[in-house]
Amino acid sequence: MKVPRLAFGKKKACAGVSECPSAANIKPSIQEIDLDLLQRQQELDGINDETRSNWEMIRSFLVCGAAFFADAYLMFSSNIIIMIMGYVYYNDAEGAARNVVPNKWSTLVKVAVQVGCLLGQLVLGRLGDKFGRTGVFAMGAILVIISTVGASFSSSTVRGFNVFIFLFIWLVFVGIGVGGDYPLAATITSEYANVKSRGKM
Repeated sequence: MKVPRLAFGKKKACAGVSECPSAANIKPSIQEIDLDLLQRQQELDGINDETRSNWEMIRSFLVCGAAFFADAYLMFSSNIIIMIMGYVYYNDAEGAARNVVPNKWSTLVKVAVQVGCLLGQLVLGRLGDKFGRTGVFAMGAILVIISTVGASFSSSTVRGFNVFIFLFIWLVFVGIGVGGDYPLAATITSEYANVKSRGKM
């Protein structure tokens, strides 16, 4: 008795040439599938790129906006500093000089940030074009933070410089950081903004 062989894996013979699928008939269907998958992949990549670009735009807007606010505050805070220092260091003066900083020290402190801004725009602006705006912007922000902390610890020495000299030096460094961050923040914001919202930024 012969055991019948199972026909698993056997291909059915074609009745005619027209019924047999040829490589030419199969190839277009594979190409259509590939094109469909490629189109879907491109759509997903476009969605991811748009989401990433929107997040980068929001992040750059928040960071640069905070830098704008801090820079503007530091540029025009000298008048408040002079008023406070008048009450601290000239409280014992008599007459009209009481609680008032002399003009020479007042002028020195008020022009410190402006002088630093001029130097910062020339130096950090050039470095930003050469080494990249984002890195130089971060360097300027770090310089502003360190110099602001240093200016807050300014004090007179027993012999030598008084508090206004130290404050002038620290505020010049603050101005250098501000002068570099101010134009770079605007440029970075416009670079990361979308084409539609670039003017708004």
